[in-house]
Amino acid sequence: MRSGRVPAGVGERSRDRARREQVCRHLLRPPLADDRLRLLGDGRVRVQLKRAWSDGTTHLLFEPVEFLEKLAALTPRPAINLILYHGVLASDARWCPDVVAYGRPERDAASGPMESPGRPPGEC
Repeated sequence: MRSGRVPAGVGERSRDRARREQVCRHLLRPPLADDRLRLLGDGRVRVQLKRAWSDGTTHLLFEPVEFLEKLAALTPRPAINLILYHGVLASDARWCPDVVAYGRPERDAASGPMESPGRPPGEC
């Protein structure tokens, strides 16, 4: 289990096999439950909604390629941040180093924002 996102308490040294299996099943589950998907006789895909929409819709019908397009849109691209920060927490904000300390020594707040023109993008 060499993954960057394994819940706390579940690791290689953990003897709790049932817990590790539970985590693996969670990670490998499909995006939609099998019992909510149906392939109709005419080739279209029917997706049953968990709850009816406010207009009463309980199912969605898709052509096969259209359904795959919808699924592909839900898949994040590799090496892209899923959380984007704006304002003061944005990586290139002038005040970001003052707000996010990262163990840096305290600075005098009266001196204004830190100037760091050579700062690489993505880092405060």
